[in-house]
Amino acid sequence: MTSVHNPVRERAYTHPYNWRHRARCRDERYGGEGVDPELFFPVSYEGAWAEARVAEAKAFCRRCPVIADCLRWAIVTGQDEGVWGVTTPDERRALRVAPRDRRRPRERFVDPDNPP
Repeated sequence: MTSVHNPVRERAYTHPYNWRHRARCRDERYGGEGVDPELFFPVSYEGAWAEARVAEAKAFCRRCPVIADCLRWAIVTGQDEGVWGVTTPDERRALRVAPRDRRRPRERFVDPDNPP
């Protein structure tokens, strides 16, 4: 599939005020581009080793100034891999499903002795 040149999208991604440029994982003071991506994208999310890596990634993220922007982007774009905004893919799926549950109409109580 060929990528279509989109100057508006390119400006949004490269604009200096884009949240990604303020992300701790991109900031050179904290290792920036040198941060191991596997920290945020573990091969598995199960087992002691994976849980320790996810905990380490979340600890790194918790000190980031753009957690909310990162999480919003991950949910809106459907990121189903990696730690984004201090959440795992399963945690983000739960966040995406939760609002739908709140919109479900409540079941009407029907009194068996006085049906409608």
